[in-house]
Amino acid sequence: METKRKIFKPRNIFLLTATLVLLIVTLAGMISIGKNYTVWDFQKSNPETDKPVVTESRTNIVKIEDTSIKKVNGYYSIAIRIQSVNAGETTITIKNNDSDTPIKYHFYVLPLGIIFEGNNFFNSNSNCYTILLPSVYIFILILTIFLVMKYREKRKKGEFSYSLVAIGGVILYFAGNILTFLILYLNVLLESLPLDGTKLNIFMFMNVPAILNLLAQSGTIFAFISCPLLLLFALAVSISNISLVRHEGFRPLNLLGIISGIAFVSGLLVILFMATRDFQGSEQQYKLFSTINIALSFTFCYVECMLLSTINCSFMATRYKLSHNQDYIIILGCAIRKDGTPTPLLKSRIDRAVDFEREQFEKTGRHAFFVPSGGQGPDEVVSEAECMKNYLIEQGIARDRIIPEDKSVNTFQNMKFSKAKIEEHAGNLKNVNIAFSTTNYHVFRGYILSKKVGMKAKGLSAKTKLYFYPNAFVREFIGLLYEEKLRHALFIVSIIVLFIIFMLFGT
Repeated sequence: METKRKIFKPRNIFLLTATLVLLIVTLAGMISIGKNYTVWDFQKSNPETDKPVVTESRTNIVKIEDTSIKKVNGYYSIAIRIQSVNAGETTITIKNNDSDTPIKYHFYVLPLGIIFEGNNFFNSNSNCYTILLPSVYIFILILTIFLVMKYREKRKKGEFSYSLVAIGGVILYFAGNILTFLILYLNVLLESLPLDGTKLNIFMFMNVPAILNLLAQSGTIFAFISCPLLLLFALAVSISNISLVRHEGFRPLNLLGIISGIAFVSGLLVILFMATRDFQGSEQQYKLFSTINIALSFTFCYVECMLLSTINCSFMATRYKLSHNQDYIIILGCAIRKDGTPTPLLKSRIDRAVDFEREQFEKTGRHAFFVPSGGQGPDEVVSEAECMKNYLIEQGIARDRIIPEDKSVNTFQNMKFSKAKIEEHAGNLKNVNIAFSTTNYHVFRGYILSKKVGMKAKGLSAKTKLYFYPNAFVREFIGLLYEEKLRHALFIVSIIVLFIIFMLFGT
């Protein structure tokens, strides 16, 4: 029954239904307009006086329905409108009187009657692309809506994890693609090429590589659109770093904000330079330039989307309201004072846990156990767990409600060893509600690591000084990227290679 509930969730039904309807409508539209095609042959001489000869290699594949003559900027054009008859391949030859070399147009017709012009299917032209292109973006819109529904569901349940960051990043990237489509497609559709009073839709001459190129270039468009936001981010983290250095002293770690700001602005300038450069060179050089451009723009866009998504997820994680039914509250440790008392940063974490537990008891009459977690560093007189335990006792917390964990040396071990302590105390975690208390910039990372050790825990957010937050957040973002470095690298490389293969194969 659990499997059925997962399959028939509203968002899954929406995705399946909308996709099926889109496929039917797209196929019907492609068949409807794909059975006709117009060949445009531009000539210097007047076709009315020097009429060219039009012949077909196989008359049972397509038939010529109409031939009209246009004059644009001093050039004449013959518009040969054809219609499909049977599936197969054929060639239309146009012999001009002003040229000894006939012009040949190769066509092949699918069993459904859709006409394609070109030497191969992948790099061909067809009327059906007028339907196919918007359908691709409508499908992206459907996926975006589906992901937004999934995103909201996870956020409502408090499932803050790497997958939520990934979903948010993909939503942002898809939104950039859709915006690109609206800007480019609708503009070109309205400003279509005039031919002596006749509107010619430029997208009739698109092919699969052109569509893929449009998708790939969305990274560049997204960089243009998000330019003000990135500049604001770079300015904010740089200003916060200056304050951090003034208050906490000069250390390389305290310059992460400035370094990341410079990195993002530099990347943005490179993308804008590549996008606006008027390239001149050979075909092979252009392919290399396009490959580098696509790789840079997509990678930059991907990292930017992950950054924005991480900022959003991190903020939401700090704002999530926990239910007052927690059985255990893990307090994540950090450095203590030389005299064995908690620093302001650690004290804020303990106070947040105590305040929540007291609020829970007042509302529900339900107490929670505290699990102060942290080992003893080489320059510390006692373990972080012992330091927190002493402070909890000072706050009036009974000793029998404190379960210290004093072996961990990092956040991952905090979660892993605390889980073991709770399992030892509670028997199992099946019906146990667990929370953890840490500084606001660290909450989202806490969610990630608790899930990594197989423990469902909700975060309590303790405040920190404003100037400290941006730099700490950048450090956490880098940590998240590093922890999933193989997954990020595999995704980026796979997409870039896919686009490169399609681009090179279709040119």
